[in-house]
Amino acid sequence: MRTRTVLWATLCLAIALSLAAPALAADDPAKLAPDDTMLYVVVPNFQALFDKFKETTVYGLYREPAMQPCVAPAEKKINEVIDKGLSEVWSQIGLEKPPKELPWPQGRVTMILRLASVKRQFEMTEPAADGGPAQKKVHEYTDTEPQVVVLAEMGKNATALKDIIKKGVDKSVEDGEIRKVRETVRGIDVDVLTPKRDKKEVAPGSEPMPCIAWKDELLIAGSDLALLKDVITRMSGGGEQASLADDAGLKAVRAALPDPGQVMVYFSAKAAMDFAKKSAPANEKEVLMKTFSVLGLENVQGVGLTFEMAANKQIDFRARLQVAIRGEKTGIPALITPASSAVKPGPLCTRGLSGFLVANYDLAKVFDGIIKMIDAFGAVDSEKELQKAMEATRGQGDDGKPPVNLKKEVIGQLAPPLTLVFKHDRPFTATSGATMLLGLGVRDAKTLDAAIGRIHDVFLMMGNKELRRELLNTKIYLIPNILEIMMGGGGAEAKPDGLGLAVVGDQLVFGSVKWIEQCIREQGKEKGEGIEADPMYQHASKFLPAQAGLYLYSNSQVSSEALWVQLKEAAKQAAKGGKDSGRKPAMKDPADFGTGARPGNPAKLQAGMQPDTPDAQVPSIFLPLVEEVKDYIDFTTLPDFSAVKKYFGAVIWHLSGNDQGLYLEMLSVRPPGGE
Repeated sequence: MRTRTVLWATLCLAIALSLAAPALAADDPAKLAPDDTMLYVVVPNFQALFDKFKETTVYGLYREPAMQPCVAPAEKKINEVIDKGLSEVWSQIGLEKPPKELPWPQGRVTMILRLASVKRQFEMTEPAADGGPAQKKVHEYTDTEPQVVVLAEMGKNATALKDIIKKGVDKSVEDGEIRKVRETVRGIDVDVLTPKRDKKEVAPGSEPMPCIAWKDELLIAGSDLALLKDVITRMSGGGEQASLADDAGLKAVRAALPDPGQVMVYFSAKAAMDFAKKSAPANEKEVLMKTFSVLGLENVQGVGLTFEMAANKQIDFRARLQVAIRGEKTGIPALITPASSAVKPGPLCTRGLSGFLVANYDLAKVFDGIIKMIDAFGAVDSEKELQKAMEATRGQGDDGKPPVNLKKEVIGQLAPPLTLVFKHDRPFTATSGATMLLGLGVRDAKTLDAAIGRIHDVFLMMGNKELRRELLNTKIYLIPNILEIMMGGGGAEAKPDGLGLAVVGDQLVFGSVKWIEQCIREQGKEKGEGIEADPMYQHASKFLPAQAGLYLYSNSQVSSEALWVQLKEAAKQAAKGGKDSGRKPAMKDPADFGTGARPGNPAKLQAGMQPDTPDAQVPSIFLPLVEEVKDYIDFTTLPDFSAVKKYFGAVIWHLSGNDQGLYLEMLSVRPPGGE
């Protein structure tokens, strides 16, 4: 059994190494993949990828002298574990001269994956119908199998990897764990490895059989012989069937992303849907096809992603994603494609924020689109059912008002853009987190405020006047703690740090009551500095397009410093509390609900959980992680953040529709001054 484990460890190591880099052939590797390939990955040059990583700020942080008290001991311990594991593998397979370094590939790697429906077999002992002795019977069933082939140009490391694989396979054959059968495909020898159980060969078709072949320095490894034969045939110039290179989705992705970057991934939505239709039971195919049509997925051809590191002196990481859509966008693709407009942060985006997101979604149109999709299935009239719920808002007695019209008076009054802003309050503590505020444009503030008030009265306030405030003639609707209500407590008391919503000017804002009150007080006053005055945003915004449908900005220096403090505080808690430090706070007594008591109350904490500061009464959310890795990494040795601040910049995202479908880009921007 141990030998079999070593064999699979050896094979997994070989495949992992091959996945780290790809083949030097100039031809399009997509031509080697059959047209039903679902996932296709290409790394044009592993060595270049590794060299580029050394140019990133992540690597710079790793090599930073101030980080070495934390990094060096951790690196030593991790290397010891890796070296021990490799030594065991080398010893078990009898490798007399193990390589000093793992034999990484030298060229391009191509991974091809498809799904297949295969017939599996299993053997079961069953009693005879006539009462005779039990008999063994073979049963068949249909299984979904991911089939993979990896091609990797090993270059000068081919000899070392060949030796490792040969030793591992030969050892397992010698111990009777597998049977090796050699086939020849287009002049290339392929070793097919059939596993054994209890020294008996498994039934044909009962499980995948690993296949390994070499063409000079090119490793060809896979989990399915038929797919591997297909790939080798295409490599040799044979085969006239269509390939992935003919896929319309891949062509559209390549048109939108002509530069494959350092890693290119393509997912064929067409292949996935074709497989789902083919493998679905006959009585379910019609429903499945209707589902694809209603959701607008039939027009989605595929999704491509390219990734590169150290793109230039200002960009650390860049990822580009293209969703290839044929013709008109309908269903879900239509809903998630925002209307493009000028990139201009709104009034909620003030200086000092940790970041923000702006999305040009018209929620009235999104609502209509969702209702249309639900109604297309014919189960219910969803809009009518939603409006029924509003019947409770009908006026009573002399009031006589009709119920709130959810579509017209609420959703119809919301206008783009949607703005989400977030900030981290200083000083950072073990439980620091971002405070968020959501803002939506409003068409008719008076109509929307009246409708929200009536809904709040009936469904949330329920006579509790503590859940309604007014500040400078603006109503604030507090959101009760639903969890506390469900557990039998009041949950409806006004909490200064609770959540609420209000119509403030031409914005509906939802979030912290304190932040909402700040927005109300600033209404009508001269606006302070916007996010455009922030030096980090000024630097990062240079990489945003002039127009986008959705864009996000995040100041990594701020969020990373908060994380830094949390890790250090969690490590202190772990060191101080020992094994008991990971225990959760005691649950509140039922009688405490509605009184303002909370797990953060020192009187409610279990022994051994007292923090160093009053603001950190609840253990850090990172405490379990720190406990898990403390034998390898000591986060108490992290330097002050000021020593590593220079390695953190900003992250930006932007999304928009284009001729090929939908385009998304993510950029990790280095801090200003380092370009």
